[in-house]
Formats: sequence, structure tokens, C-alpha cells
Amino acid sequence: MSEEISILQEKTENGWEFQVQVGDDLDQTSHQVTMSEDFYDNLETKVDPKAVIKESFGFLLEREPKEMILPRFDITTISRYFPEFEEKLSERL
Repeated sequence: MSEEISILQEKTENGWEFQVQVGDDLDQTSHQVTMSEDFYDNLETKVDPKAVIKESFGFLLEREPKEMILPRFDITTISRYFPEFEEKLSERL
């Protein structure tokens, strides 16, 4: 069963901040994620920044339960745990 992912996006001075909810009302985790414009530009994609976050969480949820995902992190942190992240993210976009 795939987890429901809802995302609120806010523009910041150098990128975006996202409030991400994973799961349903009865079993939900909350995460605050930042993404810089530089990281986004390096992806060379035309998708909305929110779509990048959604695919990033899809990537994470394929590898660990939602409860193991950090509550607050920058998107670049994912590569520290999963070195293949950026390559796989580009494929997913």
C-alpha cells in the first residue's frame, strides 16, 4: 500500500520550504523540508518544485517506513543516507 503524501510549499529567499504530511489522519508523520534554488536548477527539470519533493518522498518510502524519515531536513541530506538519490530522482522526474 502506498502512503498518501500532502505537501504545502512556501517560497523563501533562496529556495523553498515544504511542510510534508505522510499517511492518513489516523497514522501520519510530519516533515519540514528545505530545497535551494541551486539544487532545483541542477536537476534541469521543468516540473514544479513540489513534484520534486513528492518524488523524493516516494524514493524514501520505497526504502524505509515513514516513521524513519527525519522530521526536519534539507533535500541534500537524502544523499548522505542514499548516495544514489540524485541519480534516481532525475530518473523519476
